[in-house]
Amino acid sequence: MNCVMTSRRKFLALSGASISAPFLSSISAAEENKDAKQQVVNKLLRENKKVKAKQFAAENGIDLHHHRVNKESEGDSQDISPTDWFTNPGDNGTRVDFFVTSPYGDECTFTLDWELMYDDTNVVDGASPKDAAVIAWEDSQWGLESLSSVSHAAYGTAGDGTRLDVSNSLAGGGLIGERQNAIGLKIQDMDLGHPSGVEKMNGYLQLKTRKQNFPNRADGRVECLYKHTWSVLDNAHFNFLENVSINKGPLSVKLDTFSDSWDFRHDISL
Repeated sequence: MNCVMTSRRKFLALSGASISAPFLSSISAAEENKDAKQQVVNKLLRENKKVKAKQFAAENGIDLHHHRVNKESEGDSQDISPTDWFTNPGDNGTRVDFFVTSPYGDECTFTLDWELMYDDTNVVDGASPKDAAVIAWEDSQWGLESLSSVSHAAYGTAGDGTRLDVSNSLAGGGLIGERQNAIGLKIQDMDLGHPSGVEKMNGYLQLKTRKQNFPNRADGRVECLYKHTWSVLDNAHFNFLENVSINKGPLSVKLDTFSDSWDFRHDISL
């Protein structure tokens, strides 16, 4: 009897209680430390400090992917032109970026970031443009962690760095799309008017997702879209984010008649 208990004590000492607590504690501490560093990266992205975010990620072993989003299309209307408000994409620094933080774990953060340069040579007579920012995912492989993980902002930036907030709101107050697998942001380009000194409009849409069936992962599509619209009839804002699709072909947002637009779009699979 004593021999059996002694053997059991030795077994526990070698394989169980004496090493499990410190070992698990060290793993937990490492995971918490990594999570904290990921949060720093995501915060820097929200603050429009992209260079610092990339530097911090590289120095701290955080996997951060940066995708430059290219202009894909432009409306054909001869009467209305979105370039009457912002410079044409690719000119004078207008750009859109997509960042992916830690794409190969069970959690992943996506950040759509934009910087649109104002064209002061043109005066808009009528309604200001309405824009859409969308991040969508293949729902069989990705899922939104929670609505509380979604953050967003849009603001005009003056030459001296002064920030003037611009109206922006989640379309439908939450998940949108045919399969409720997208987050959309409605942006009133410059509800402050077109004040002198404002050089550009910045903004971001950020959200956290979880990989379905992790660790038995399979690649799934994730797509982002920034659509800049303008309409002489001021109708480009009427529920133009309600029709969002990613499952059949490229991510699309339906616009109303007599609306013009250009798109920044990027599609990845991970």
